[in-house]
Amino acid sequence: MDVTDCRMLFAHADWADAQAWKAVLASGIEDGELREKLHHLHLVQWAYLRIWRGAWAAPPALGTFPTLASLRDWARVAHSDISTYLKSVEP
Repeated sequence: MDVTDCRMLFAHADWADAQAWKAVLASGIEDGELREKLHHLHLVQWAYLRIWRGAWAAPPALGTFPTLASLRDWARVAHSDISTYLKSVEP
């Protein structure tokens, strides 16, 4: 896969995650299983960025995020960081 394809895939993931978060937060549900799945999804994205950068750190535990909105905010930062990183990668 070339870097252009990777950038497009992550841009789509950013958009798709934003749509999913809109629906989740609009539902008003604070379900534990949903929180765990969303945490896992974004933890994987976060981990890939750490691996690519060669800067591993302990991942934030689910308990770090007291609300779904705080989890969503962390995911937004991760997407922004991934986008910035992919812009710096040479083909």
